[in-house]
Amino acid sequence: MDVFELGFRIIVPIGLILVMFGMGLGLGADDFHRVIQNPAAATAGIAGQLILLPILAFAITAIVPMQPEIAVGLIVIAACPGGVASNAIVFAAKADVALSVSLTAINSLVTVFTIPFVVSLGVSMHFGSSDAILDLPVLDTILQLFSITVFPISLGMFVRWRSRILANALLDPARVGSMIILTLIVIGVIALQVESFLANVAYAGFSVLLLNLAAMAAGYSLAYVVRLNAAQKTTVAIEIGLQNGTLAVLVALNLLQMKEVAIVPSVYAAVMLVTGGLFAVLMRRQQARLLTD
Repeated sequence: MDVFELGFRIIVPIGLILVMFGMGLGLGADDFHRVIQNPAAATAGIAGQLILLPILAFAITAIVPMQPEIAVGLIVIAACPGGVASNAIVFAAKADVALSVSLTAINSLVTVFTIPFVVSLGVSMHFGSSDAILDLPVLDTILQLFSITVFPISLGMFVRWRSRILANALLDPARVGSMIILTLIVIGVIALQVESFLANVAYAGFSVLLLNLAAMAAGYSLAYVVRLNAAQKTTVAIEIGLQNGTLAVLVALNLLQMKEVAIVPSVYAAVMLVTGGLFAVLMRRQQARLLTD
């Protein structure tokens, strides 16, 4: 392991902690109360994230021929919750931002416990009984994920509870910083494995795009089935389709110790911003047409 890689494995957790802290700054007890008051939307978003998305990833990796590292990378990204990017895209789409932030926070808390099991199953499925199979310590993984997700989110919420003025002052810089951190992490992961990235980007890109589009379509369909309003349908689709690439990179680099797997969430982070942005534009235009009719 070179100095750059060692430093990057330290930088990623620190960056994610800052992102999660910024997310907590915008959350209060009223956000979770709002989710409780609207159980259909919350249930659709949580079920889509925790159940539907991993199922899609396992199905795609089982049907579409691909290298084991790419397959595991897709499963890692599917195991992770939404992130700051999904909140930003929901805002751009003029959808339900409160629902988006609440789903991101709740799924971030719950996936701390589900990620180890989903990823372990994915590794076992695609590496079989070969020497490449990885023994992911469940309890240790949960504790690590807790320390870099649940704890900073809770700390941000505590700051907001103690001083809403301070939290509001820090919120916009935190959002901007989160997007910068995500961008730098994507660039860094590509730099770590540039030859492999260039060799596999077209292949991984197809699988990534397939999962991303399938996830958004499945999320929108699920929201449609439970009869959510237009803003909620858009929000659920984006939350299920846009994942926390930073956390996925962390799982690949620090927990799985596999640079090749980290390429997939990096590609996904780039692809989802494009597809999510186009989806937001489409939904805004549809909303505008409905208002003028």
